[in-house]
Amino acid sequence: MLIEPKLKQFLEKSINYGAVLAAVTSTLSLTSFAVLYTTLNELKILNSDVGRVAMSTTVITDIVAWVMMVSLEHLKHADFSTPAAILCFASLCILILLVEFVFRPFLEWVIRKTPEGQEVDQCSVITILLLVLVSAFLSDLIGESFIDGPLLLGLVVPDGPPLGVALAKRTETIIMEFLMPFFYIFIGTRTNVFAITDWNALWSMAAIIFSGYITKFLGTVLPALFNKMSFRDAVFLGLIMNFRGQSELMVFIYCWDAKILTKQSFTLMVLCTILNTAIMTPLTAMLNKPTSQYTIKNRRTIEHSQVDAEI
Repeated sequence: MLIEPKLKQFLEKSINYGAVLAAVTSTLSLTSFAVLYTTLNELKILNSDVGRVAMSTTVITDIVAWVMMVSLEHLKHADFSTPAAILCFASLCILILLVEFVFRPFLEWVIRKTPEGQEVDQCSVITILLLVLVSAFLSDLIGESFIDGPLLLGLVVPDGPPLGVALAKRTETIIMEFLMPFFYIFIGTRTNVFAITDWNALWSMAAIIFSGYITKFLGTVLPALFNKMSFRDAVFLGLIMNFRGQSELMVFIYCWDAKILTKQSFTLMVLCTILNTAIMTPLTAMLNKPTSQYTIKNRRTIEHSQVDAEI
């Protein structure tokens, strides 16, 4: 309680102190499923023991983050009025029912009409991609984030062939090689190192971010050790859960548009994300031993048994 006023006086005067702390701490405390999946896939440890624990944990944190985000959006649009909040919640329920009982049967019909062993036709793929835009429009229409609609639609898309594989195959090139570079260009145009002028505010915000990383690391390592995970794997898991990527950059853009972050604080958050990636990547590469889980630790053969052991 005594630290809070002292920290507040060093932050930028033009920003909302409470909103900044809420945005920064919530962003640092969560790990994006999309970011972690891509990273673990590149490290070839997606199916390892540590990788499965990390993915399971991230699914839970993503669900909690989505519920918190939707709740805060409802409260903001309802202006903390109970009838308006109930109306917003009812609108979200209608969107969920629409996705479940209209969009999902259509997806199942597309799978049924596709001959076994063949790919989904081009017309169906284009229609599903248009449904993504429709779901985003409906989500924004009822006052939710435009991400919520496509997220709900993605949850009801059946995994694997023929539909899941076809959608991944058709959209991966467009997203990763065309849209994603433009997204990073957009981030770069809003990042201005020369906008950092208030060094007291800079070091205060950097202290908040650094303490968030350390707390997240310890909050991952200590429970892992308590559940009898090896020290190496616990540290490895702690580093993995601190990975940052495009999802966090999207949150920064949202905070910029909502006037929560200024140009200086936005630039600092982006630079910290880049620095975090530059540090975490070599550390995880040093600790990563994908072949260790396949090492035979106890040879149960007659040759390697003790002389007085039972057969």
